[in-house]
Amino acid sequence: ISLFVNNKAHYFNGGACHIQSTTICLILNSALKSNYAKYGAGINVYQTSMLVIQNTILLANHAPKSGGGLAIKKVRSLKIENTIFAKNKANHYGGANHIVGAIKTLIINSTIESNCANHRDGGGISIYKVNHFAVLNTVFTANSAETFAGGLSCMFGTTGFLRIENTSFAKNIAWGSHGGACRISNATFILIVNSSLENNYVYN
Repeated sequence: ISLFVNNKAHYFNGGACHIQSTTICLILNSALKSNYAKYGAGINVYQTSMLVIQNTILLANHAPKSGGGLAIKKVRSLKIENTIFAKNKANHYGGANHIVGAIKTLIINSTIESNCANHRDGGGISIYKVNHFAVLNTVFTANSAETFAGGLSCMFGTTGFLRIENTSFAKNIAWGSHGGACRISNATFILIVNSSLENNYVYN
């Protein structure tokens, strides 16, 4: 297993690692814990054709901006599988993971638990300007956001396809407005199959 622990980039991105302008990036069998950076406290990825994260744990990382565990921008194909995001926090977007401009994103067999976005949205995951997003066999539980979307915030660009299947949202909280479990906007097509939303809350 690869370990990334207690790394810091106080004024920059990628507390443990910053990855930019690559063709294929594989992050496998890794643990990222207690890292700190402005964006992407665990790992910051920018302009990559294909990114795969498998069998990895991201725990207690902190970003004063966005992407407590991961910050990902302009990736053509993103796959996150068998991965745990727990107790990560961001002061703005995406307590666990902040994704911007990914063309195709798949999250499968993963757990997003007890992450928070302290001042903005997407306590678990925030996604902006994606074309195709699917989340399968995944658990969002006990995540919180200061504004909206305690579990998942998903904002597509001009068009977008969203698939949520065999996925549960439980005990997620939006302290500000709308979307205790999730908030979805600008999607062309939404498919939710065999999924549960239970005991999620909006408090304001």
